[in-house]
Amino acid sequence: MSPLHHFIICSILVIIFFPIFGFKTVMIFVGGFLIDIDHYFWYVVKKKNLSLITCHYYYQEVMETLEYKEVENVLFIFHTIEFLLFIVLLSFFTSYALLFLFGYLPHVIPDVIFEMKMWKKKVVSYSIIQFLAQRWSHVH
Repeated sequence: MSPLHHFIICSILVIIFFPIFGFKTVMIFVGGFLIDIDHYFWYVVKKKNLSLITCHYYYQEVMETLEYKEVENVLFIFHTIEFLLFIVLLSFFTSYALLFLFGYLPHVIPDVIFEMKMWKKKVVSYSIIQFLAQRWSHVH
């Protein structure tokens, strides 16, 4: 999904939960919008370019041209099952993690649906273990 869609969904959730949780709702925004920073991390490592604008256009082009090979088996660390499990576990102990989860789930679920609909398969690595196993099998 586009950053704009994620931003809109987060904004709606913040408005809904603000009367209950107050300024803690910033964690919904962090979990639902800012977690895409992992896309930027990968872009910087892969393309050796620090430009956030160029990064945005790169991913926009990948989506428009349906060039999934550009992101096949890429590890977006905050979009993994292990990260989800960590946040779920943490949410039992702190409301900040729970609010993060309230933003996170409406972010990653549509991402997976969008990816499956667009490319007819899960393209990016969904697990750190899967990513490492994939790398290991290419080395040996």
